[in-house]
Amino acid sequence: MTTPVEWGGTALGARDLVEVVAALGEGDGSAAWSAFVGVGLRNFLGLQPELIEEIRKDVEGWVGPALVGASVFATTVGDARKVDGGWMVSGRWAFGSGCKHARWAMVGIAFDPAEAGGTGRGVVVLEREQFEILDDWHVMGLSGTSSNSLRVTEEIFVPDYRFLDLVEFPPRLDQIRHDYTGAAFQQSGRALLMTVSLSSTAITLGMARGALSCFAEQAIKRKPFTLPYPSVADMASCP
Repeated sequence: MTTPVEWGGTALGARDLVEVVAALGEGDGSAAWSAFVGVGLRNFLGLQPELIEEIRKDVEGWVGPALVGASVFATTVGDARKVDGGWMVSGRWAFGSGCKHARWAMVGIAFDPAEAGGTGRGVVVLEREQFEILDDWHVMGLSGTSSNSLRVTEEIFVPDYRFLDLVEFPPRLDQIRHDYTGAAFQQSGRALLMTVSLSSTAITLGMARGALSCFAEQAIKRKPFTLPYPSVADMASCP
């Protein structure tokens, strides 16, 4: 839905995203959440150009999200140390929604700015073969989102072009509207972040609509537990 038109996508705007995600949420909250994760594809367009092109070529024909995120902005992230040509990375990252269906994962890292420069917080992008998916997503709600944790136990090498300091994200997100066409890219970087919030809220909106619809359907058939009405729908308080 937010894949650039130049890549064969529809590049939908904020209103369309809200309506689509909400409609999915009426039927299945996990499906809505997964769609919300999938439209996050747009965010990776703020990464290094060489990495963007690498991912684009790698996911041609791929069914599922190209990239998912895990603990990108969390207080607890993975560890990284600068080496020649890149970074040595290890750690554990929670809530990797969609990780079982994605080719790449973007994860947060902390590093020593005294040795590497920068702010001390950044992101790196890992190939599917570089991380382990933990079997730790056992929940009652949104159980179908595969929001498992990711783990790299022994340090792995990540080249420089797959790294970005967090301070660089806002200006890069602002730049992508000049690089791609379609409603999804006619916004500033801040507006893109607001669209993420709107899409997330649409999940709850859709689930609430679905729950209300189910209640109305059952109210016609169910008899109140303690009150003398033919059905719940006939109760004075129900309308």
